[in-house]
Amino acid sequence: IMIPEIAAALDGARIDLALLPINGRDYFRDQRNIVGNLWPGEAVQLATQLGARVLIGVHNDLFAGNRVNPSLLFDEIERRAPFQRCHMLQPGELYLYAG
Repeated sequence: IMIPEIAAALDGARIDLALLPINGRDYFRDQRNIVGNLWPGEAVQLATQLGARVLIGVHNDLFAGNRVNPSLLFDEIERRAPFQRCHMLQPGELYLYAG
């Protein structure tokens, strides 16, 4: 869940890869005691605010009923930060970052 202290704690840090959870949260998950995480738009906002070179959306397909459509992340990238590099890992995928 996005709180101002997260961005403040990371302010001034050099962030190459921002691995941010994008599975969201809502009332129905709260009722099932599922805390949830960032919505895709919040992840994009945080990654751009931190100046992350690449945003990697994570923690989206771990549990049934606690996910969002991954295309929402790319919709938010297009709308909020069209030049932000972004990737969604597939199970077992290796991601090599060279800067």
